[in-house]
Amino acid sequence: MLEDVKKRREAILEEIRILQLDFELGTMARQDFERSLDNLRHRAAIIFREQEQLEDELKRLDAQLENTILSYRSNNDKQEDQAPDPSTRPT
Repeated sequence: MLEDVKKRREAILEEIRILQLDFELGTMARQDFERSLDNLRHRAAIIFREQEQLEDELKRLDAQLENTILSYRSNNDKQEDQAPDPSTRPT
C-alpha cells in the first residue's frame, strides 16, 4: 500500500515538472498553468498526507511488534529460569 502511494506521489511530481516545462516553453497560458498547478499541488498534498499517515501507522505497528517480541522473550527467559535443571534429575 505504501509503495502505491509513493508511485502516485512520483507521478504527481512528474506531472508538475511537465506542466512547468510546458509553461516555460510557452505552450500554455499563465492562467491555465496556475489553475493546473493549483490542482496538482492539492492532489500532491493529499498524497503526501496519506503517505505520512501510512508511515506513522507502520512505525506504530513496528513498535507494537517489537514490544510483543520483547514480552515473549522476557516470559520465555522467566520460564527457563524456573525450569528444573535436567542434569540434577534423579535417574
